[in-house]
Amino acid sequence: MESSLIKPMVKKLNEPKLEGIYSFVKALKTGCIVCMMYYGYTKWDERSERKKLASKKVETDGNYKLATGLNLCEYKGCVVSTDSVASGLMEDIANFEVQDQDVFVASFPKSGTTWLQQVVYLLFHPDNPDSELMEWKFPYLEHVYPGLTEIANRKDQQRFIKTHLPFHLLPDQISEKNAKIIYIHRDPKDMIVSYYFFARMLTFINYIGTLKEFAWQVMLNKVPYGPYFDHLNNYLTAAQNQPKKVLAVSYEDMKKDPEKIIEDIANFLKVPLTEERKIAVAAETTFDAMKLNSSTNYKHWDKYGLRNPSETEFMRKGEVGDHKNHFDSDMDKLVSEWVNANLEKHPLISQMKTNNNNTTTERCCSLQETDAVT
Repeated sequence: MESSLIKPMVKKLNEPKLEGIYSFVKALKTGCIVCMMYYGYTKWDERSERKKLASKKVETDGNYKLATGLNLCEYKGCVVSTDSVASGLMEDIANFEVQDQDVFVASFPKSGTTWLQQVVYLLFHPDNPDSELMEWKFPYLEHVYPGLTEIANRKDQQRFIKTHLPFHLLPDQISEKNAKIIYIHRDPKDMIVSYYFFARMLTFINYIGTLKEFAWQVMLNKVPYGPYFDHLNNYLTAAQNQPKKVLAVSYEDMKKDPEKIIEDIANFLKVPLTEERKIAVAAETTFDAMKLNSSTNYKHWDKYGLRNPSETEFMRKGEVGDHKNHFDSDMDKLVSEWVNANLEKHPLISQMKTNNNNTTTERCCSLQETDAVT
């Protein structure tokens, strides 16, 4: 409409320059339209390809108050949210620019992540135990808040990054940079109990099934970040093959001798640590101390409606062997069969050597106490 009015006016004026300008603008407009159409097509094509990657849907048991459930899919051997794949987040993580000074704290959910994060943070910030909220101190790599953008904004700074992703889904540059990864693992029976109460607590998950039903979800790889034993085995393998890059610590060892594990972590990170400071960090990271610490207890979630007030608090118990308070004999047998079958599949998990003087060998995750099922 606009061009049909302008073109006769230009001809009527009989100005060659104006006609040239008009032709140029018209060509530019056409070019812009073509570019926009091409850009739109490429974006559509990218979304289509991502949808294909997220097409292997993981069906949960329906025990979620959310009508859509968790909307999970299998992506490169790991259970993640469909949105994280379809949105391109998983690709962005793979392409993320890693720095040599980055420190990653990794774990399967409910294995002592927050505890380890606070230990690491205090080793670098000895005078700041009650600083910003943990989400800000340790941005969650695959979460929307604070997100990859905030981590990228901290370029050229000492960055602390939390993740539950398996080792093979970490940023590609991990292999070529001197970044450090500390992985914490826990007795899978205690992990299941803690994960269950956590899933009930979160309003955006709101699991309403029984503990046994949730345990089946873990064992059938229908919870985020599963399969559990692949997750564990891959990090332990990385720690064995790349001891200067990856350190694996157990929740049970941290409970048994926190000062020793704190010293191991400090040595791994090359952070100076006096005896006095080691004792202080151990005291500041006890369960009771962290439950009272507003930067680590996640009580601010109540204000934002993220916690179901009728369920447990984020800092629940922090005990070793709590599954004994919740498993009956049938359930204990069921989970033990799952554990032992995976120990046969992943011998490294049961044969893992500790770094304590390179002389002792322990079975990981307190699995030495798991009775064999015949």
